[in-house]
Amino acid sequence: MKRCLAGQIRPHEYTTSSMGPARTPVLLFLACVLIGIWAVSPSRAQELPVYESQVVVVQVEPGVAIVEGAAKTGLEVFDRTAAGYGVHTIERVFPFLDHVQPTPKTQQNLVALRHTYYVRYSAGDDPERVAKALASVPGVIYAEPVIINRLLESQIRIEPDDSLFSDQTYLRHMRLPEAWDIVKGEDMSPPVVIAIVDDGSDWRHEDLLANVWTNANEIPDNGIDDDNNGFIDDVHGVNLCNRDDTNNDPFEPRLSGHGTSVAGTAGGVTNNGIGVAGAAWNAQLMHTCGLSYRGVLYAAANGADIVNTSWSGESPQASTFVAQSLDLATDMGALVVASAGNANLNSDLYRFYPSNYPRVLSVGATAKDSRNRASFTNYGKTVNVFAPGVGIITTAVDDKYTLSASGTSFSAPLVSGVAALVKTRYPDISPDALREQIRLASERLDAENPGQAGRLGRGYVNAEASLKTPVFPAVRLTQWTWDDTDGDRMIMSGEEVTIKAVFVNHLADAQELSIGLTGAESYPYIDLSNAEQMVGRLTRGDSTEVTLRFVVANDAPSSRVIRLYPQIRDGAFVDEPDQLSFGINSRIELDHAALSALFTSTGGASWRSNSYWDITTVPTPSELARWHGVVVSHGILSRLDLCRNRLMGTLPSELGDLQGLEDLRLCENSITGEIPPELGKLTQLQWLDLNRNSLTGEIPRELANLSQVQYLSLRDNALSGEIPRELANLSRLQYLSLRDNALSGEIPRELANLSQLQYLSLQGNDLSGEIPRELVNLQLLLRLELNHNSLTGKIPHELENLLQLQWLWLGGNRFTGEIPSELGNMIQLQWLDLGVNSLYGEIPNELGNMSQLQNLRLSGNLLTGEIPGELANLTQLKWLHLSGNSLTGEIPDELGDLSQLKGLYLSDNLLTGKIPSELGNLSQLTALHLHDNAFTGRLPRSLMQLTNLRVLHFIRSGLCAPGDDAFQMWLNNIRHKSGPTCSGVHFADSVADQSFPRAQPIVTVVLPEAIGASPINYTLTPALPTGLAFDQANRTISGLPTVVTPATPYRYKATDAHGSTDSLSFSIEVYSPVSAEHESLPEEFVLHGNFPNPFRHTTQLLMDLPWPARVTVEVIDVIGRRVLTTPSTDLNAGWQRSVDLTMAALPSGLYLYRVHASLPRGRVVHAGRFVHVR
Repeated sequence: MKRCLAGQIRPHEYTTSSMGPARTPVLLFLACVLIGIWAVSPSRAQELPVYESQVVVVQVEPGVAIVEGAAKTGLEVFDRTAAGYGVHTIERVFPFLDHVQPTPKTQQNLVALRHTYYVRYSAGDDPERVAKALASVPGVIYAEPVIINRLLESQIRIEPDDSLFSDQTYLRHMRLPEAWDIVKGEDMSPPVVIAIVDDGSDWRHEDLLANVWTNANEIPDNGIDDDNNGFIDDVHGVNLCNRDDTNNDPFEPRLSGHGTSVAGTAGGVTNNGIGVAGAAWNAQLMHTCGLSYRGVLYAAANGADIVNTSWSGESPQASTFVAQSLDLATDMGALVVASAGNANLNSDLYRFYPSNYPRVLSVGATAKDSRNRASFTNYGKTVNVFAPGVGIITTAVDDKYTLSASGTSFSAPLVSGVAALVKTRYPDISPDALREQIRLASERLDAENPGQAGRLGRGYVNAEASLKTPVFPAVRLTQWTWDDTDGDRMIMSGEEVTIKAVFVNHLADAQELSIGLTGAESYPYIDLSNAEQMVGRLTRGDSTEVTLRFVVANDAPSSRVIRLYPQIRDGAFVDEPDQLSFGINSRIELDHAALSALFTSTGGASWRSNSYWDITTVPTPSELARWHGVVVSHGILSRLDLCRNRLMGTLPSELGDLQGLEDLRLCENSITGEIPPELGKLTQLQWLDLNRNSLTGEIPRELANLSQVQYLSLRDNALSGEIPRELANLSRLQYLSLRDNALSGEIPRELANLSQLQYLSLQGNDLSGEIPRELVNLQLLLRLELNHNSLTGKIPHELENLLQLQWLWLGGNRFTGEIPSELGNMIQLQWLDLGVNSLYGEIPNELGNMSQLQNLRLSGNLLTGEIPGELANLTQLKWLHLSGNSLTGEIPDELGDLSQLKGLYLSDNLLTGKIPSELGNLSQLTALHLHDNAFTGRLPRSLMQLTNLRVLHFIRSGLCAPGDDAFQMWLNNIRHKSGPTCSGVHFADSVADQSFPRAQPIVTVVLPEAIGASPINYTLTPALPTGLAFDQANRTISGLPTVVTPATPYRYKATDAHGSTDSLSFSIEVYSPVSAEHESLPEEFVLHGNFPNPFRHTTQLLMDLPWPARVTVEVIDVIGRRVLTTPSTDLNAGWQRSVDLTMAALPSGLYLYRVHASLPRGRVVHAGRFVHVR
């Protein structure tokens, strides 16, 4: 019987066997629907169905038109019922059916399924209940829960065995394991090549070496350009950083940290038992040192299929050089994948290259384990796609790994890895089609990021969907020209603009294509009613020319830049990937007058730079664009940046006449006087930065008229008065910094209306009153800085509802009460500062739940009780400040598990007991403050392991430092230290834990000798296991243990002639030497390495095989050449199966080997290293 493997199939999904070819989903699914037969095994026939949560499938009557992604249908009863369940997204189940031609047999079901939708809701109600409620609504044909279907036979996925793969959770979110089931980078021979154009890469890294690209036509180290490509000895890439044409090793010791991490993200060796899994699963990596277009073109000219550029440069104007370079690279067959940038800017307004170039695949960043936009990433329609860019685990130089790389620099190589998989599956795909295939297979992010809806490109990359046969057309603008009514190319009120544009379709055939124009925002003075042309059918690879028009109203405002997007429609499919910009009603004479007033009032003749500033004559737009700090876009003065330019004087009111200004930056000057209220006339302004001047007076309430502003910084001035409540009207504001002024009064609770706000800094003022509880409505807030004011009251526990918050600074105020335990629910928090207040009570154990916390400041309060051991759960913690409280008890041993800790501040408390030896595990520690406590004993010798320690204070703490030479030498190397040296007996060495086999004589253990006044008496307690004896005179343990005992703690104590004591602790266990035999076959393939290692002639590779396997071994030298391949060997399933390698003829050195095992369930590859000596 034929089986239908999937029921509710979403767009872009299909089913395939783990090793077999892909199958097209449409016919298979329709067959299931039309026939209605499901093959179910008897064992599952009676099982209850399992439904997807928070989604139902609804079919509506054909006359109902629903906008894709909307939350409402237009059906009054439906929308009212849906609102009760928190419906937020309605999306078609089968949009691709618009491209299926109906036949008499399929007409009825085809039409019905075209009107079938997934309705997604946020309430916790059972899907059956929601479906039942919606099914009875007029206009609905049926509503059903979505069944989670299962395969009818077991399916084994071979997941990578890399040791850090389980922590690379973002790979699963991108559906890379499902993609690897379909194709791996190593499946094509030779593999696809990803070029890492960066600051160089440590390509010899243990988790990169096996995937290094090798220029087969270049002989290593002969000083000759063997392949005549213009580069000498470019064996694994090129070095454009060192300015040495004869040394093209792409590893640059001075740099290469960034590039090494980027390389591991895209193409770390996968399934080799160590390190990370690269997104591409063993595509090859070409390494280039040099953040330049030379590197891009080198890569393209030498066969790279994908070029990753995790770098960018902002440029207000388009560059012909950049365009030519990127066009050439693309036309040579390379897809350039670029980071969108980390400036948190709208890339539709602020241009970053190469990412803003249309033929590049531009990548923004999301959080590690959610689809929330990363706080730093650039965004906009021109950012094509998004991928995880926070907490990325990847390679670092010197065979190390980093666990927390963040930035769009690491989003891009994840997508480069996906591109390599797509290229492997479709080897003949062009770079333009490859870009579009990934872009259009992405999933919308608007629901998760409502504040940025419509400005997150096509959405989140889905690796599995990118590998499917495309169902949507990808119609992109390739060239265009325009003219206005009078032909002077200066668009004025009343004119019509005619655009002639050429579009090409890179993917699926379009059947009902129309191309129109839509605005970046609503432009009431622009008439787009005639800006659409019907094209009809446009097949893959074909192009079409269209004419589009718009009209400027007679009353259009002055100095406006408008941004339009060609809108591509094919049935229900809509796409707006390209941007066109125009200047309207340029008024250069007004701009010149305002700039002249600024020049005069701020001492322009004495500016640091006043290049081309000629205030005597009105310039042309092109002349004005040359003035220092001025940016002219399409004939409109759009940006003025004179930061750090020695402006001295006051701001003129004429600045309010710069009507087209979108960006005004006058920061870090010596500007005095008040902020002109006329700045409130700059209604197009999106960025206003006046920080670090000497401005006085109150903040003008007129600034509330800046309806477009997203960034407002007035920090580090001398502004006074209260914060204007009217600022709450700035509905688009994302960043507000008023810190370090002289502002007073209460924090306006109206600020809670700033729904887009991500950054609020009010620190360093004289604000009073309590924290408004309404601030918890700022759901996008990432940083809240209220420290160093005069705020009072209790810390609101409602702050726990700020789910995105990363920094919470409340230190240096007058808060009272206990620390709310609810703060422990803020799992995204990275910095918590509650220091220097009057908080009392104990430190809540719940603070140990904040798994992302890096800095915890609780010093300078009235806290009591013990230090919670739960703080050891803060695995990312770097700074722990608990000084200046009344904490008691001992330091928890668990704090020694904080492997990232750099600073531990425990001074000025009432802490007691000994210092845990576990603190010696804090290898990153640079500062340790223990002074002014009530500890006892000596500093533990384990502290000598802290090679990075620069500050150690233990004066007035009851502690002393061992006086032996070794400890004192270590102590003297610490730059800042205070505390006494011990007198009396002490041990200079420690004792390791001991483990002995039962019924076998042990090797005599000599315990360390103490230093002190003779004679010294030694004791060991408790009694030793049966058969062992302690010789006090010789300080030895010897004998033959006869009884198995668990690990038991022992105290080894020394007492000198003056009664001074010191002791050491260690454990002893006695175990049975008899081991159990393996009674069954292994559950998984495991490579145990080679024995012996190093070896002279022959070594043996040992592995556990769950199934019989055909095994081949490759040996590769350090420059990537394959020097040995063994004949295939058939091995039986079992433990410790072996393959012998004979290498007597090969030179000494380090080698990498790869074991290829062909198993019944697929092929696996493991890798390792050995050293051969002669």
